[in-house]
Amino acid sequence: MEILVGLLYAMLYTLGGLSGALVALLVLPVSIRVAVCGRPAGDAPAVEGAVSVWLGLLGVAAAGRGSRWELRPRLLGRALPGPVLRLGSGSGARSKPSPEPDRRAEDDGATTEAGALAEEAAGEAEGPVEGPVRRVRDAVKRVCRILDLVGPPGLSLVRSLPRVLHVRRGVVTGRFGFADPGQTGLVFGCLQALSAHRWRRLKVRLAPDWLGQEMDVKGEVLLHFYLGLLLVYAARCAAQMAWRWIGLRIAALTWLPGTAR
Repeated sequence: MEILVGLLYAMLYTLGGLSGALVALLVLPVSIRVAVCGRPAGDAPAVEGAVSVWLGLLGVAAAGRGSRWELRPRLLGRALPGPVLRLGSGSGARSKPSPEPDRRAEDDGATTEAGALAEEAAGEAEGPVEGPVRRVRDAVKRVCRILDLVGPPGLSLVRSLPRVLHVRRGVVTGRFGFADPGQTGLVFGCLQALSAHRWRRLKVRLAPDWLGQEMDVKGEVLLHFYLGLLLVYAARCAAQMAWRWIGLRIAALTWLPGTAR
């Protein structure tokens, strides 16, 4: 009996922990960090990224340059030394054997041609102008119905996206320089004018290189993504579309031919 009670408590604790983790995943933001280093000596820029959940408790880190990428797990905000998943190692892909010609394609082509001829004959029976005009009118009606059903809820969902994914912090650091010092000064002056606005979420810390041609710039952005909020807005959009569809069905049943609207 004591063993059964212990197993029951263990199951309850496990379910409670899983439920708490799911609720925390829906409520707490998912952190997305992307960093891009400058292009030194004509090489491809180095890109680093990380996705963390539960306030950085677990996550995945990615780093790569060009077509070579490495994926590492993250724990407590730090990338672990292993295991490492390497992608795009540059190994040549095996050539696939060329497929044999399919004789059924000829039969399908003949069937399609026969169907096109039948549709053309039907269009000629309806008249040289009435057939295409009727098809265009029906297509326009279908598109208008779809827009009337999806348009307002879809626009409401799009307007809600900035609340789901927004920029938490952005930083641009490094040094830059051009062959012409005048061009370097012009770019630096523009950056100083932009930094005068004192944006709280974007900081530009670039130093000019007046003596040489150097481009060593690193940009980093931190995004917060709220999964639970996205599910709420998606459910609201689906409910609005379902309500509008029910209203259109009721209107179609009420407004019968021959009745006054």
